[in-house]
Amino acid sequence: MKVRILLGTAIVTLSTSAAADDIGTRPARNHDRIFAAEEPTPAPNAPPADGHDVVEVSRESSSSFGGDKLIAEDPPGDWYAAHAGFRPHLDTFGGLLTFSLAHGRTERFYGVVSMSAVRNDAGTHVGAMQFALGRNLSDEFIGVTQLSLAENRARTFAGVGQITLGYNRAIEHYGVLQFSAYNHDDEIGVLTQIGGYNRATDQFAGGFMIGGWNDAADFYGIAQLGVVNAQGGLWDAFDHPQDGQAFRGLAQIGVVNAASDFTSVFQLGALGSGAHRFRGALQIGGLLTWTEDFAGGAQIGTVNIDVEGGGAQLGAVNVSLEEHEGLQIGGAGNYADEMTGVQIGALANIADEMTGAQLGLVNYADRVEGVQIGLYNHANSLRGLQIGLVNHAQDGLLQWSALLNMGFDDSGFYDGGIAQR
Repeated sequence: MKVRILLGTAIVTLSTSAAADDIGTRPARNHDRIFAAEEPTPAPNAPPADGHDVVEVSRESSSSFGGDKLIAEDPPGDWYAAHAGFRPHLDTFGGLLTFSLAHGRTERFYGVVSMSAVRNDAGTHVGAMQFALGRNLSDEFIGVTQLSLAENRARTFAGVGQITLGYNRAIEHYGVLQFSAYNHDDEIGVLTQIGGYNRATDQFAGGFMIGGWNDAADFYGIAQLGVVNAQGGLWDAFDHPQDGQAFRGLAQIGVVNAASDFTSVFQLGALGSGAHRFRGALQIGGLLTWTEDFAGGAQIGTVNIDVEGGGAQLGAVNVSLEEHEGLQIGGAGNYADEMTGVQIGALANIADEMTGAQLGLVNYADRVEGVQIGLYNHANSLRGLQIGLVNHAQDGLLQWSALLNMGFDDSGFYDGGIAQR
């Protein structure tokens, strides 16, 4: 007979381990009562069961994640103040605490603390704390914290924090803090995620991702602060940007930053910052900034590259592969396929089509509508002025001139002897 004691009792119940799902949760059968219903056929002349003797049942797991055999014992009654054992397995517990020296399993826990020296499993845990020196598993955790030295896993976590030195894993996480060497969630709403590697497979919504490597498919928060910060993957952000995934926040601040669709204030990277699409104030990279579609205040780096840009590029070398509207200021030089604005380069400014002004030692453009000022100015077709020591315009007032040249031919641009409108 089992004995119920309202305060300060300890009852030992033995059970085997349960199957894990794809992230290792559902440790306690997910509300499938393994203690149910199937009673063995009594042996001939056996005394009738009184409902309190231990009944062993061998059955297939009904979990959709595995088909392991397990031997279950008829559980002790529920609603204890305390329950302890070596490897206890409880159906529903309501009270203050459970304690296990090895592996504790509870289908439904409603209390304050569940503790285990090695591993602590719960189907549904509603309470202040799930604590284990080794590993905590919970299908649904509602409370304050999962705390362990090695690993915490929850299919759904709603509480203050998952805290461990090793690994935190949740499919849906809603809380204040997630702290470990490796944090991995599908959807996370948390104020601060701190770890060596932080990953949100689907979406991060909250405050900060702080770590060595931060990666969120979709970021809605304040900032990513780390060595590497990525939205949409470090390389996929450029090669395979996903529609609908974006960075919406204050900043990415790290050594290397990458974003598929960045709409925020600034990217600050000690080595580099890149975005497939950038809408913000500043993109700053110590060595390199890169964007395919830039519309913002400025790109600032040693080398700045955009495919299509609108704003300022400030660096040693500035490159726009297709179109740029705004300003290029280069310590060495500037290049744009189509430039509308101003190029200022200490050494050289190069453009295929230039509408605006070029100021540098050497200014070179195929077609110019505007002004070139430098030691040497070249244009195949000139609609404007050249001011420099040597000026060359194939269809200018003079093909070669010193100090000043101009071109105002209304018949069209000159191209290899053919006027083109």
